[in-house]
Amino acid sequence: MGEEHTQSSPNFMDLVAENNRVAGVEECDEPLTGNTSFPDDEIKELTEGVKKFKPWKSFMFYVIAILIFFLILNTFIFNAVIPSSSMEKTINPNDRVIGLKSAYWFSDVEREDIVIFNSAEEGRYLVKRVIGLPGDEIEINGGCVYVNGEKLNEDYLKQQGVTDSGTIKEPFTVPDDCYFMLGDNRLNSLDARYWENKFISKKDIIAKVIFRYYPFDSMGKVGD
Repeated sequence: MGEEHTQSSPNFMDLVAENNRVAGVEECDEPLTGNTSFPDDEIKELTEGVKKFKPWKSFMFYVIAILIFFLILNTFIFNAVIPSSSMEKTINPNDRVIGLKSAYWFSDVEREDIVIFNSAEEGRYLVKRVIGLPGDEIEINGGCVYVNGEKLNEDYLKQQGVTDSGTIKEPFTVPDDCYFMLGDNRLNSLDARYWENKFISKKDIIAKVIFRYYPFDSMGKVGD
């Protein structure tokens, strides 16, 4: 009876190893790993960048920018809320207007300009229209204003022919460096006709009203 010989078949890992030897692939006992480290100079640069970022400096920049903005705004702009009806129909109660402070830095006040000025007599800022310039002769007669003998055409008035002379009883001349002011709503305006001092000095004129920004449906240029 013949012997039965058995031969074990090679396993899978042996075949892979043999194949690697044939292909010239060297086995490596240690696993391959990626290089996740940074050079020292790059780390130093990133660290210095973090140190240089200082939030308080950014905050101070914005604070200074805002302060400069409001300084410029306060230098050139006068913001006013109109409390009364004395300038109707041109400006109404609760209108918000902007006055340009620099308007008269290099030019003269003109007749019919609407100005914001400081009234020492009233102890507050007022908004009125310039009627009389330095040297003008003013007369109020028959509900109308006459400047240097000519009737003033006042299309801006709320009502025509109703200008009362108030405490003014005769023609007068506007002094040098002074102006005569009236409101557009002549029936409801406490203006130069009733002041003890009828004139406003140029130094007391703060700004020229140029723009209404509220109410929004009436936004736009004022005067002219």
